[in-house]
Amino acid sequence: MRKRNAMDSDPAWIYAALGAMIALAVVAGWADRRRMRRADADAVGWMPWRAVAFWSCAGVLVLAGLAMRLSGAS
Repeated sequence: MRKRNAMDSDPAWIYAALGAMIALAVVAGWADRRRMRRADADAVGWMPWRAVAFWSCAGVLVLAGLAMRLSGAS
Protein backbone atom coordinates (compact mmCIF):
# COMPACT_ATOMS: atom_id res chain seq x y z
CA MET A 1 0.00 0.00 0.00
CA ARG A 2 1.33 3.40 -1.02
CA LYS A 3 1.69 6.20 1.50
CA ARG A 4 -0.36 9.34 0.83
CA ASN A 5 1.34 12.71 0.83
CA ALA A 6 0.31 16.31 0.24
CA MET A 7 0.69 15.95 -3.54
CA ASP A 8 -1.96 13.19 -3.61
CA SER A 9 -4.61 15.25 -1.85
CA ASP A 10 -7.42 17.29 -3.33
CA PRO A 11 -6.00 20.61 -4.57
CA ALA A 12 -8.97 22.60 -3.20
CA TRP A 13 -6.87 23.87 -0.30
CA ILE A 14 -4.33 25.22 -2.79
CA TYR A 15 -7.02 27.19 -4.63
CA ALA A 16 -8.34 28.57 -1.33
CA ALA A 17 -4.84 29.61 -0.27
CA LEU A 18 -4.22 31.08 -3.72
CA GLY A 19 -7.38 33.18 -3.45
CA ALA A 20 -6.38 34.38 0.02
CA MET A 21 -2.89 35.31 -1.19
CA ILE A 22 -4.29 37.21 -4.16
CA ALA A 23 -6.65 39.11 -1.86
CA LEU A 24 -3.78 39.88 0.52
CA ALA A 25 -1.61 41.11 -2.36
CA VAL A 26 -4.37 43.42 -3.60
CA VAL A 27 -5.04 44.84 -0.13
CA ALA A 28 -1.33 45.31 0.57
CA GLY A 29 -0.80 47.02 -2.78
CA TRP A 30 -3.69 49.36 -2.10
CA ALA A 31 -2.41 50.09 1.42
CA ASP A 32 1.11 50.77 0.15
CA ARG A 33 -0.22 53.16 -2.48
CA ARG A 34 -2.28 54.89 0.20
CA ARG A 35 0.80 55.11 2.44
CA MET A 36 2.91 56.61 -0.35
CA ARG A 37 0.28 59.28 -1.09
CA ARG A 38 -0.42 60.33 2.51
CA ALA A 39 -0.76 64.04 3.25
CA ASP A 40 1.33 64.04 6.44
CA ALA A 41 4.79 62.68 5.70
CA ASP A 42 5.45 62.19 9.42
CA ALA A 43 2.41 59.96 9.95
CA VAL A 44 4.15 56.69 9.22
CA GLY A 45 2.49 53.39 9.97
CA TRP A 46 3.91 50.28 11.57
CA MET A 47 2.93 47.76 8.87
CA PRO A 48 5.52 47.16 6.12
CA TRP A 49 2.99 47.06 3.26
CA ARG A 50 5.57 46.86 0.50
CA ALA A 51 7.10 43.73 2.04
CA VAL A 52 3.65 42.22 2.64
CA ALA A 53 2.74 42.85 -1.02
CA PHE A 54 6.03 41.38 -2.23
CA TRP A 55 5.83 38.19 -0.17
CA SER A 56 2.16 37.64 -0.95
CA CYS A 57 2.92 37.96 -4.68
CA ALA A 58 5.75 35.46 -4.23
CA GLY A 59 3.29 33.14 -2.47
CA VAL A 60 0.84 33.54 -5.35
CA LEU A 61 3.52 32.45 -7.81
CA VAL A 62 4.49 29.43 -5.72
CA LEU A 63 0.89 28.32 -5.16
CA ALA A 64 -0.03 28.88 -8.82
CA GLY A 65 2.91 26.70 -9.86
CA LEU A 66 1.88 24.02 -7.39
CA ALA A 67 -1.72 24.15 -8.59
CA MET A 68 -0.58 23.81 -12.21
CA ARG A 69 1.63 20.87 -11.29
CA LEU A 70 -1.20 19.09 -9.47
CA SER A 71 -3.69 19.72 -12.26
CA GLY A 72 -1.31 18.25 -14.83
CA ALA A 73 -0.78 21.46 -16.82
CA SER A 74 2.72 22.27 -18.03
